[in-house]
Amino acid sequence: MCSAFFIGMEDTIMNQKNSSIVSIWNAERINYQRRYANMIIRDDENPDDQNNKGAINEAGYVLINIFGLTPKQVREVERNQGFTNEDLDID
Repeated sequence: MCSAFFIGMEDTIMNQKNSSIVSIWNAERINYQRRYANMIIRDDENPDDQNNKGAINEAGYVLINIFGLTPKQVREVERNQGFTNEDLDID
């Protein structure tokens, strides 16, 4: 009986840990999306800034290959000031 209790507690702890990890992951993803959107705004203001263009390319790569966004979602981030339609619950 005692070991069953601990097994149940372990599952509860793991679910809390996973939930915390997911919420932190999503918060970091949104922070990164907002930085990307700000880079897009800076590019509109100063289209000759090659350093910013390089940063935009790198950030787009990270959004797609690390955070798992699709190219369509990256365009949504550009349009929605740092959020995907899913983040805003828009269809």
